[in-house]
Formats: sequence, C-alpha cells, structure tokens
Amino acid sequence: MPQGSSVAPSWFTMVINEVVKGLDHVLAYLDDVIVFDADPGHRVANIRLFLERLRQYSLELSPLKSRLGAEETVR
Repeated sequence: MPQGSSVAPSWFTMVINEVVKGLDHVLAYLDDVIVFDADPGHRVANIRLFLERLRQYSLELSPLKSRLGAEETVR
C-alpha cells in the first residue's frame, strides 16, 4: 500500500482488526494498538501473543514508534 493513499487508513484498520481478533487485552484504534493487563506477567504474555500474531500476518512494528511499559495512554 503506497504511503499517503486515501484508502490506507481504512485498509489498515480492517487489517489490524483482523489481526487482533480473538486476542484478549488487545485493542486497536486507528493506527494504534494497546496491549494491557493489570498483572505485569500477563501483560508480557499478551504482548508475546500479539507479536506472534503480527508475525503470522507478516507485519512488523516500528520500534521507534512503540512504547512498552507505559502506565497510561497519552491524551
């Protein structure tokens, strides 16, 4: 998908919703994904499941745009 394409946001939303379908404690909103859990150990397990799902779909994250261990979301 070319960057700047007018259909890119809706395409990405459709794809990422399919990727996270069935994953507990994972929310996708526009171009953001939040993996959450009150228990840090479970949170790590959920992150691993999410990363494995990305791998299954041949998708990658940008480390520079990722935040791990955040206590709250940015407003």
